[in-house]
Parts: sequence; C-alpha cells; structure tokens
Amino acid sequence: MAQFMVFLNGLILTLTAFFTLSIFIGEMQSESFYENTESAHNLIQGHFYDIERTFETTSSFIENKNKFDIAVIEELVPDIKKFSGLRFSDIQSKGRIYEDYKFVPNSYIYNFNPKPDHDIIAGFYAPAPSEPTGYLVLKKIITLNDHDFLLQGFISMTDMVAEIITEHKIPLDSLEITDPLNHSLVQINLSGKEVQIHNQNFVQNWNLNIADQKLFLKGQFRKDERTNFLEKIPFLMLLFGITLTLIGTLYVRNNQRQSLKLAQMNRILAMKNLELNHEVLTREKLNKMIRKSEKENRAVLNAVSDIIFEADKDGNILFLNAAWHRITGFDSPTYIGKSLIELLHPQDKDEQKEKFSALIRQDIEPFRSFSRLRTHNGTFRAIELAISMLRHDDKGELRIVGTITDVEERRRAERALSEAEKKFRTIVENAAGGIYQITTEGHFLSVNPALSKILGYESPEKLLRSVKNANEEIYLDKRMRNSFIGQISITDQTLNNEFQVLRKDGSKIWISENMRAVKNEDSIILYFEGSIEDITNRKRTEEELKEAKIKSDIANRAKSEFLANMSHELRTPLNAIIGFSEIIKNQVFGPIGQEAYHEYASDIHDSGKKLLEVINNILDVSRIEVGERQLNESLVDLQKVIPMCLKLMEPKMESKKLKVAFDSGKLYPKVVGEELGIKQMVMNLLSNAIKYSHENGLITLTCETDQKTGELRISITDNGIGMDEDQLATAMSPFNKNIPMQAGWNGTGTGLGLTLVDSLIKLHGGMLDLVSKKGVGTTATLVFPTKRVAKQSGKAVYTHSSKSKDIDDALLIKDEKSDKTDRTIH
Repeated sequence: MAQFMVFLNGLILTLTAFFTLSIFIGEMQSESFYENTESAHNLIQGHFYDIERTFETTSSFIENKNKFDIAVIEELVPDIKKFSGLRFSDIQSKGRIYEDYKFVPNSYIYNFNPKPDHDIIAGFYAPAPSEPTGYLVLKKIITLNDHDFLLQGFISMTDMVAEIITEHKIPLDSLEITDPLNHSLVQINLSGKEVQIHNQNFVQNWNLNIADQKLFLKGQFRKDERTNFLEKIPFLMLLFGITLTLIGTLYVRNNQRQSLKLAQMNRILAMKNLELNHEVLTREKLNKMIRKSEKENRAVLNAVSDIIFEADKDGNILFLNAAWHRITGFDSPTYIGKSLIELLHPQDKDEQKEKFSALIRQDIEPFRSFSRLRTHNGTFRAIELAISMLRHDDKGELRIVGTITDVEERRRAERALSEAEKKFRTIVENAAGGIYQITTEGHFLSVNPALSKILGYESPEKLLRSVKNANEEIYLDKRMRNSFIGQISITDQTLNNEFQVLRKDGSKIWISENMRAVKNEDSIILYFEGSIEDITNRKRTEEELKEAKIKSDIANRAKSEFLANMSHELRTPLNAIIGFSEIIKNQVFGPIGQEAYHEYASDIHDSGKKLLEVINNILDVSRIEVGERQLNESLVDLQKVIPMCLKLMEPKMESKKLKVAFDSGKLYPKVVGEELGIKQMVMNLLSNAIKYSHENGLITLTCETDQKTGELRISITDNGIGMDEDQLATAMSPFNKNIPMQAGWNGTGTGLGLTLVDSLIKLHGGMLDLVSKKGVGTTATLVFPTKRVAKQSGKAVYTHSSKSKDIDDALLIKDEKSDKTDRTIH
C-alpha cells in the first residue's frame, strides 16, 4: 500500500508540473527570440567597435613610437592579430613600406574614398562573382616626421561574423550584410542548405555602424538549443516525475540492500587505503632519486655549448638549457611556452614550419638545416637547427628534442672565403696578362685565357694538352731560361726577365715574365707560378726609337757643327766691317765731307754689333749642344753681379721710363758657377723684361733661398704684355718669335735669348722656370741647385770649391752683413 500511495501521488504531481511548464515555456520562447536577436546585434556591433578601437590604438601607438614594428605591435596590441593583414604605405610615393599576412586575390576595393583628415576610413573588398567572401578595410593617415603615411587594416568580414556566431552560438541559419545601395557584402549560410524563409517571425533586420559607414544586416534565426531544450523540459519533467515516482516506490525496497552493500564497500576501501599509503612512501623515495638525477642531468645540459631544446608538436618551447642565454641573450624562463618558429628569421619561418609538420606526420626523418635566430639586440645569428628525436611524455603527448648550434662565425668565414675565391678567380680569368702555374719539369698545371691567347692557342685546355715541356718547346734561349729558373729556385723573391718565345704558328714574340717558386714547409719546390706580358710591340718601338735617336743625334750634331763653323767664318769679315765702320764713324782719318756718310757708318756699325751678338749667341748655343762649352767656375758674389747687370741695362730702362725694384741691402748667398755665364743669363732676362714691358712699367728682381730645398731662386718679374699657354710652351725654342708685339716695339730679335739662358742654367745643374699670364706679365726664375749655393751660419758663409770635381768640398768664407736699406733704381 505504501508503494502504491507513493506511485499515485508522484503521478499526480508530475502531470500538474507538465501542463504548468508547457504554458510557461511557450511564453519564454517568444522572449528568447527577441533576446537572441538583440544579443546577436550587440555582439556583432560590439566586435566591429572592438576592431575599430584596436585599429585606432595601433595607429596611435605607431605615431607615439614614430615607427612601424609589427612584432612590437603584436606584443602590445594582441587584438591586432584579428586583422588578416596590415599595410603601411607612403602616400606621396605610393610605395608599400610593410606588408604582412595574406590578402584575398582577385578582389577590389569598394567604396574607398580617402579623406584629407586623419579620421579612420572604412572600405570593403566586395566579393567577386566566384568569391562569396568580403574584406573590411580600415584606413587612417598617420604623420611620422612631418610626413604622411597611410595605414590600412584588412579583416575578413565573413570569417569575423562566422566566428562571432560560432563562438557565441548565435542561433542563425543565415546572415547577409548589405550597404546603403543594397550591394551584398557578406552572405553566410550556416545551415548548409539553401536558405528558405519559412517563418517571418524568425527573420530580423538591423543597422550596423563601422567608421562612419552604415550597413544593414538581415538574419534568419532558428530555434536555439536553449529553446529546443525548454520545449523538451515538460516532457523531461513528465519522464522525470514518473521515474522519480518509480524510484521512490523502489527506494524502501532497496534501502536495506544498499545499506548492506555500503558496509561491505567500507571494508574494501579501508584495505585500499593501507595499500595507497605504502605506495605513497615508495613514490616519495623515487621522487627524491629522480630530482637528484634531474639536477645532475641539468648541470650537464647547461655545460653544453649548443642550445638543447624540447618543444611540443606545435613548436612551443618546453625546455631550454643555459646555452640559450649565452647565444641569444634572452632569459630562458621568459621564452618557455613561446613558439620557436616565431624566433627564426621571417624568410625561414615557412620552410622550418613545413619541416616540423612533415616530421610530426613522419613524412621525413630527423633533420639538420641552417636558419637564422633572433637575438636580444634585434639582429639574427646563423644557426644549425638539428632535430635529433621524437618522444612521448607521460601523458602520451608528442615531444620534439633538438639542438641549436651557433654557426655565425663559421658562415661568415665561409662567405668571406667564397667571395675571395670568386674575386681572385674573376681577376685571373679576366686579366690582360698571362697567368700560369708550371712544374719544375716545364708542364703547365693551369693557365688563364690571356696566356693561351699570347701563345696563339684557342683555349687554355688546348695549351695544356699541346705543350708537354714549356722550357724546351716555347723558350728559344734555353740556356737563359734554365739560368732564370735556377735563380728563382734559390730565392724566395719574384724575379723578372725578358724572353723571346715561339707561338703555336711558329712566329716569335718577346715576353716579360715575372715568376716565383712555391715551396712547402721543408723548402721543397712544389711548382712555379707567374705572369707573362707580350712586349713585342714595345721591343719593336724601342728599337725604332733607338734608331731614330741615333739619326736625330747625328743630324743635330751636324747642324750644331755647321752653325759653329759658319759663326766662326762670319765673325772674321764681320769684325773688319765693325772696325772700319767705327773708324769712319769716329772720323779717325779726318772729317767726312757728307753728313749722310757719317750716319751710314753709324748704321753699319750698329747693325754689325747686333749681328755679332746674334752670331755669338748662336755659337754659344751650338757649343753647349755639342758639349764643347765648359764652365769657368768660381765663387760668384751676387751682391756685386746683379747691381752690375742693372747698371748696364740702365740706358734701355731709361728710354722706356721703367722702374726697377731690387733690395741691394739684403745679404745674398754666393754661388759656385761661371760669373760670365750668370751675368749673361741675368742680362738676357732683363733685356726680355725691358723689351716686353710698357712705358712707365715696373721690373722686380728678387734673390731668395728656398728654406725647404735649399735652392737659390733669382726671379725677374715684369708687368708687361705677358704670354698665353701656347706661347709659353714654345718660348724657349730656338729662333722662336711667337710672342705678340706691343706698341713701340718693332719685333726685332733672334729668339735665342731664352734658349741660351736655359742652356747655361742647365750647365750649372739648375733650371729655368717661366710663369706668365696674358696682359698681366711674366716671371722668369733661375733655379740654382743646393750644391751650388753657399751655406750660411751666423756671419759665416759656407760655399763650395770652384773646381767642378771638388764641388762637394765646403770652404768657410767670412762675410759681414750689410746694413743698407731697400732702394729702387730708376
């Protein structure tokens, strides 16, 4: 009876609860639909706001940091990873500065109108006819260093909305996003079937705002799991009530039986507890031994120079030894749990990721590969990544064990060696001269293309095959060749010699050869190496130059001898003409009746003297050229010689009203040379200066010793008509008159003055230096070498012997400084 009453009361309560819940749940379904639609709208709108804020935060970070660094942005703004891609572009050059992730191909930008301000702008990748997906584009203009850049963020609206719906389990069968022009941007079908609207009560339209862009959402809802569950609750309640009624009915019957079973189970659990306590003690002892062993193993691992790591199947680091800090500079605990692939160079990530995946799939065996690992200072070091084994941990999870070896220095050395080898090979292959290696027996080991070309062979290979003993087959003078090899064998230096060799076609050429011996550590010759240059043309040119010089010297000497002989022959009758004309001019035998005869006699006398001067100059130049002119050397006092020359030129200077600046009070050194020759040089230079000076002009004469070289420089400067570069180049040519005339000058002269001066100064071991500028003037400088200049010490003057053979013997001569002041001669 008790069981029947329990069963009847339970059945009545169950039916009452069933009908009550059915009415209540019907009302809840209506409220649940509106809650779901509002929740879906808020979630989608909220995610778009989050995307916009993330993009705004990223753009603000870039402007504050004044740089674009995707790694730092991903670390500080983790939500940026929700974007499918970022693009950072220079607006003016339209050049893409940075691009990451992947973009949808064959799509185009829809509704994209950049604004001049810096607000966020939204646009879309509209789907292509065969592409049911669309991309949202957020754009903002960022100013870095007073320069505008465009930051663009790309996010797949289809993937984002689908992710929201999936993540929050929104009961949507389909969703469509359109723009104000009713263009479909996103269409999502979550049911997997063709979308058909059966009940308008489950269709909802909303507005969606993103970056000042207004969109429209249309979604078809289905009964979610909660609604379906609520509909089943009354039946579950009915089933539960019936079940509970049956259970309550059987409870009394089974109560005693369960009590007996519990007592038995308590006894069994007590025994198990004793066994577990014993097992715990055993495990504690094992754990102590394991920790000790682990400590010892870790010490060994940390002593290894290579990085030893363990990672999971996704490449996340689980263990690192101490070498990680030594090589990368990073702390090991900081990088536990981070991806090893992400620490590699961007160019190596995809390749290493694919190898890891293939290893997990057991498509490949454990491998070794070269990559680059990021260090604490932002650079990358070359490493050798070795995956040594795969293992399973206690939980059965797959683990990857490997090592990382720092090969940065080795790779640098290999690259440097490779570049050097390539560079030297290129130099040898493209060298203009022949380069070779040859054995002591005369067999070529290697030759470059230039050598095969010099010896008349089509290629280096044919030369190597054809010539078995170069010492016997190529070199004509074998005795000289053997002697040259003998000299090289006993020295460690590179020697040079010229040989006549035989080409492939039988022709003979001259070569210049540099060769050295290559020896081992025991000074045993391994082979010879060297270079060869074809000097046939040079030899031919040298022979031609020698013959031409001989002919030129013969012709020049004949000319000089002819001029010298003619000068002697001309001076004999010319002396008579000058003498008789002077007797007539001076009226030695009485007065001349006609005055005209007296003038004619004066003209004859003057012309004769000028002609004699020309002949003397020709004779002096000729004697110098044929080597017959010898210096009558003595110690020349320039303190007396220069004023004497100025005194002799006074009549000519007065006729043109010229002024001469010369410091006669200054102490000038004495010179070892020929006094007549020095006077002749100074007089010729003064004569030229007077001749080419304007009236009322200025001539400056200086005599100085160069403090660095010790050379004596006597300079005569005029402010006359000057010469241009072409005239200056030919000024010292004999009989040269390529000098412009000035007003008042009739152009007379032989053009031998500078030639004679140049010849005389060269006899003294010096040089004539000419500097001139058209319209400014000319400076002529006599440069006497240091060995001809007396050396002064206080009031003493050191000079040289007047004998040419004793020029280097110094004499000490006393000479007091003069207290005369500067003066100008008029």
